[in-house]
Amino acid sequence: GALGVEEVVLLRDAASPFHPKALRAGGLAALRLTLLSSGSVAEAAALVAERGGQLVALSAEGTPLTTFAFPADFLLLPGQEGGGLPLDLRHNAVAIPMKEGHESLNGAAATAIALYAWLAQES
Repeated sequence: GALGVEEVVLLRDAASPFHPKALRAGGLAALRLTLLSSGSVAEAAALVAERGGQLVALSAEGTPLTTFAFPADFLLLPGQEGGGLPLDLRHNAVAIPMKEGHESLNGAAATAIALYAWLAQES
């Protein structure tokens, strides 16, 4: 995609990337990316690990985005609504610094910011 993503892992509960609203929001990205399927976050992380990659979670407890060094191959895991990410998935996390009084960003916005920072790091 526009930010350098080549593959997307869709979990079993993910909305269809081919739904008309998803296609309108994402443009033709769903048609250009390699889409992989996984049952759970743990299974997706194992799939990436088998290929030599790492799980990178977006979490307020993580390393600030401005100092985080993205691995060469990784699965970016946005936070989840409500309870957030399980503790065992936060060990290699990146945080997006925010103004005091704000707890979190929308998952799509946080993902876009993190991918932009990764692209800038790659350049």
